[in-house]
Amino acid sequence: MPITTQPIHGEYAPLINDYKVDFFWRRFVRTVLGGPNVYLHFKAPRYIYFFQAVLLFVPWIIGACFTILAEFIPATTNIPSLYYAIIYGAIIAIYSFILHYISFVISRRLNIMDSLTLNQNMPSDELEIEFKSCCSSTTWYFIFGKKTRIYNIVLHPLCAGGLCGVSYYYLLPSNIITLFSASSTWIPIYTLGWISLSIAQYPLIVTCPPEPAVYRTTQVEELEPYRRPFYIAAIAIFSLATRTVIIALLSSKILRQVFISYNTIGLLSPLDALLPWLGEQLLIIAYGGSPMANDIRLLIQVVLATCIFLPTCFVSSSVFTIIYSTFFGYLLSIDIFGLTIRLYSKIKKKARRVHDVNDTIKPSQVSSSSPSISTSGWKSDSTEILVHFALIIVASGIAAATSIVSINSLLTTATKATINTVLTFVIITLLALIKVTGDLQGVYLFWGLIPNPIYPRSADRKESFAKRKRHLAYFGVFYRILLLIVAPLVMLAYLGFNLAITTGTNTLSLFVFGLGTIRATRWIWQSTIHALFEMSIVLIITLIIPANSTWINLGLGLQLLMVAVARNRLQLLMGNLYTATLLTVTSYTIKKQRARWTVPLLIILPLTLPLTLTMIVIASALSAPLLPLFTAPIFLVGFPRPRRLWPNGGSDAASRCHDTVYYRQLLPVLSSTLSRMIARGVLREPSPGTQYLLRFQDRLIWVIVLERGYGYCNLNIKGLEMQETSCHTVEAARIDDIFQLTFEREERTPFCPLNRYFFNIMQPVDAAYLETYSDARSVMTGILDSPDNIKLLTSSFVNTLSWVLGRHLIIPHLRKTLCKNERIKNQDKKISNQLVKPKDELIDQENKIGKDASTSSTMPVVGSSKIDHQDRVDKIEEKDDPGRESLSSSTSDILPNKSRKKSVNDSIWSENDDGSLFGSDDDTKETTNASILQKNTSKNAKLAGEGNLFSANKQIDQQNDEDILNFNGPVIDVNKKGTDKGIVESHSLFSVPNSVVVNNQRDQDHFFFAGPATDINSKKQLMPIINRSSLSGLAVKADSPLLNEKYDSNQNLSYVNLQYLNEKYNIDLPSRWSDIPIDGATLDDLIKRYFRSDWFQYIVNHLAESIDDDCKQKESIKALASDQEAIRIFSEIIMLCYAVVDVFGVPGGDATVASMEHVYRSYHGKISPSSQLSWLSENKILKDAIISAYRYAVKLMYDTTILGEVTSLEELSDYLKEYDSDWTIGAEGSSEWSDGILKSKPHLYSLGHNKSEGTYTTRLLTLQDVLIYVGILSSESVQSQWSSLALELLYFTNDDEERYSIQAHPAILRNLAVQAADPPLGYPVYASGSFSTPLF
Repeated sequence: MPITTQPIHGEYAPLINDYKVDFFWRRFVRTVLGGPNVYLHFKAPRYIYFFQAVLLFVPWIIGACFTILAEFIPATTNIPSLYYAIIYGAIIAIYSFILHYISFVISRRLNIMDSLTLNQNMPSDELEIEFKSCCSSTTWYFIFGKKTRIYNIVLHPLCAGGLCGVSYYYLLPSNIITLFSASSTWIPIYTLGWISLSIAQYPLIVTCPPEPAVYRTTQVEELEPYRRPFYIAAIAIFSLATRTVIIALLSSKILRQVFISYNTIGLLSPLDALLPWLGEQLLIIAYGGSPMANDIRLLIQVVLATCIFLPTCFVSSSVFTIIYSTFFGYLLSIDIFGLTIRLYSKIKKKARRVHDVNDTIKPSQVSSSSPSISTSGWKSDSTEILVHFALIIVASGIAAATSIVSINSLLTTATKATINTVLTFVIITLLALIKVTGDLQGVYLFWGLIPNPIYPRSADRKESFAKRKRHLAYFGVFYRILLLIVAPLVMLAYLGFNLAITTGTNTLSLFVFGLGTIRATRWIWQSTIHALFEMSIVLIITLIIPANSTWINLGLGLQLLMVAVARNRLQLLMGNLYTATLLTVTSYTIKKQRARWTVPLLIILPLTLPLTLTMIVIASALSAPLLPLFTAPIFLVGFPRPRRLWPNGGSDAASRCHDTVYYRQLLPVLSSTLSRMIARGVLREPSPGTQYLLRFQDRLIWVIVLERGYGYCNLNIKGLEMQETSCHTVEAARIDDIFQLTFEREERTPFCPLNRYFFNIMQPVDAAYLETYSDARSVMTGILDSPDNIKLLTSSFVNTLSWVLGRHLIIPHLRKTLCKNERIKNQDKKISNQLVKPKDELIDQENKIGKDASTSSTMPVVGSSKIDHQDRVDKIEEKDDPGRESLSSSTSDILPNKSRKKSVNDSIWSENDDGSLFGSDDDTKETTNASILQKNTSKNAKLAGEGNLFSANKQIDQQNDEDILNFNGPVIDVNKKGTDKGIVESHSLFSVPNSVVVNNQRDQDHFFFAGPATDINSKKQLMPIINRSSLSGLAVKADSPLLNEKYDSNQNLSYVNLQYLNEKYNIDLPSRWSDIPIDGATLDDLIKRYFRSDWFQYIVNHLAESIDDDCKQKESIKALASDQEAIRIFSEIIMLCYAVVDVFGVPGGDATVASMEHVYRSYHGKISPSSQLSWLSENKILKDAIISAYRYAVKLMYDTTILGEVTSLEELSDYLKEYDSDWTIGAEGSSEWSDGILKSKPHLYSLGHNKSEGTYTTRLLTLQDVLIYVGILSSESVQSQWSSLALELLYFTNDDEERYSIQAHPAILRNLAVQAADPPLGYPVYASGSFSTPLF
């Protein structure tokens, strides 16, 4: 019968899918039996069941024979029982090896399909297999599976032999009678023991069963077969080693139940979870450490702590032990991993600089902006080292002074008692002050029960909220001083006065004293607030109980250890009790959570209350998660695992999508804000395992504390999906309600009102303003479908085309040509001067030039061998230092390498392409070094407006040189490793801002810019109304002929006088451009109707005025502005570009009556096909510039419609300059859109289409201060849900999207918790991975 549930209110939500119920029972039988697959869903031959039964009980049968020989026929053989155990183990090992070897040979010879391979996630009982015979390969694979690791063919038999040998010796009747002191009880113990052994050895000899306790989704090293044998062997060895009745009875009970009950319910940890858990408990309890972010850090910490502890067991000097423990306790409590990595990175970088200097590279050329490996947030490693050095000296001095004074009895007993009393009250007072100063900064007091009266009433009023928060920040400063400096030193002084060996100098006493001292002196730094609380408890107990009690004789170190363990477990117990209560109560109080089983379960609950409480206590004692089955109030104990819960708590695995980039942009400012909050005590002193939920606008962020130490905190930040489902919406709405009620208290509420949402796993703690993107969406209805606005768009398109082509293509190329000619003249002059010099002086100068060629700004001689050296240097720098990518790219542009692949940046205005758009001559083959290029770049930066230049980062494969527009930009290999999704940054001298990547020919229509737009909310940009025809474009004349005829390739082509530009301005356009595919009459009409020569002249003159000192350049550019013939040539080219989009690309040839679909398609680069488009597509960079201009025109039309029309050329220029510098105008989700977000562009604008509603929309992102709410989560509740999720998906394989355990639950935020789990169980769209943030 299917296990289902029917809520009273809501949709039908099954606990387990109907088709999964039978599968679950088959898997459950395999789990109980240890691996035999006897419950099949299809008919199988009887020999299948017979073979599995024989394999299960063969060890018992052989063991029974040896038991008879050893116990019942001892006189005839006279062989010790231990020898029988060894022989028996060897026989089992040989037997197992033969089976494994046969399986290996058959798999290699027959190459069976992988679908028949057995594993825990895809068992064979899901397959209908046809068995040919009892010895067929299918039969063999069905029973034995396949060993993926060849070495296990030998290792598994050895382990099986050892396990059976030890267990055989333990289960001998004589040993059982000796251990239990009763001859009548050995038969049931013997029987159950051999059943447990048979179940345990089956994974080693045959195949591994599916286990409820799964830690890793993939078993790379095949550790699962060792799980059950490990526990059996551990119990048997421990019982034989102790040989006491109590231990034997306990071991017997465990042995009988371990596989029948404990393993069935998933209590026993997998080895890959058990070993880290044991190491973590050892580190926390014995050494006073913190849970670690991953297994490697944990292993290193355990090894270091053990090596530091061992010497204290052999030193009888208390003073030495205290000073030694203080020194290393501080070192182990700081972020030694991050500090070591940063120092190594710094040394490596310095060594690389020295190597570069030896290779005659200027030190200034090595970029200092290389990304640091560390993410700890320290601005200076030297500052961090000085702080730690000073504190460790002070701490060691205090420990030395106090211990010497106390142990050597330099003070009288009364004086020492007075000092201890003073320190006692100081410690208790410090605890109270730290707690009060921390809580007063939060929105709630008393663990989220009562609102804080001095907290700002409303967070929406930014100025008043910030002012009140600045006042509360004084509490934070006081809190940090007390917590980071005063409290540790005061506790250290008390430890120095009171730590001493009190029970002699034997090994046990030294062990206990050393352990207590090592732990106490580290814990005061590792977790100061917890150390304060624990020491206060110890001091209060010491004041209350008599002086001669056992408690006093334990010593301070052991007292602190016991209180610390009790405090830790009681904290877990309170969290688990809260989780169980919350789940139980809300299963009935929330109507949509009620099911048919809810009321019967609540009636039975009082009867099972002792069992439930037992489960909660066991889970808390083991530091294991409480497991609510299917997140219903049915509680089990999850298997013990590390506090981080997942195998790699610092993993950056995520289900990445277009929303990921928003979280990536937010990470730096968010980590800095969280660092300040934690340091000031606003977030309730987080410890490893603490979790926070952050909410702002439509985004949710999940923060997990992985590790905590002195002055640092290790976090992992996850971003949840922004496109919320219905379940997400319910829980997100509850979160918004909680935050709104908490942070928007306009009027004074009654005195001490209680938190209405106290019974929720999330409690608000604080709010802050972060600089991130606010998201505004609007519908273009009434704007984009307005005929007047379409006309305005058409005319604006011509103006933006003039801006893009003139400002970013034509004038930059002209300036570069003039600069190049000037350099040639100077070089010729220098050479002529050298010819008249004496021979010796000339030789000396040539040697000097050859020596300094790679470091000076002198132009090397073309063809010099220095070019090869510079090429090698650039490659080394680019490989070693990622920060030099732009410099290396710029340098590579000047090297004459003809074999390299072309990128978009060397397809326009390129010096190295003979047939480029602006031609080439011999001087274009010249090379220049990186310093000259950098100098020219800085000199010409002002020409490009705000400094953002067009970099069209698109690879062009096998493009004909004469068809390519060349920007003269640097050579960038877009296939180079390290580029992010094809995005390549360029520092070209002549470029159009905010370009995008097109990775192949098929996507060329999607190549576009993401330029800026005007902030419609900015008051300073409001503009008066003007005549649209004056600047935005000329209105269409009523008597003008309609340009509706399509271009025919047989028609006459218009001739453009390109020779004029070449002769007068050295601008060499491709020769095929002399005949452009448009008839002359149409072209003349377009120029007459739309082209604004005054606007083009304004662009050229404005750029000329931006030149500072070079009068020749300024005069030449101004000459172009006044040259009517040149303007005519450029107008023909510009209007042809316009006609491709808004004439030939529009049905009817009139863009003034174009549809919204045409605007949308043109905005996204999907221009309607025509012969003119085919001609233009051969010049891809020109086409991309047209698309950019069209997007500028759409944004300009939108701004002028909302804000009013432009009144002057200056205002129009200001609009477009702002688009260049501050805006990314493109397509949402594209590469340049993501690039703009990561670069923190002030504004982003996109045009979208909602197909379901048939509307066109705009999306505007503005970088500004956004209010973000922070809430703390019940970590025990979240971990309970995650452990239930792992059991449900990995064992039950219950992946129904409508199952009960994934339904919205506003109290425990069940759906959001599922999403925040690590993949593959969860699906966050972003995960930062583990990173450290400073708390100083």
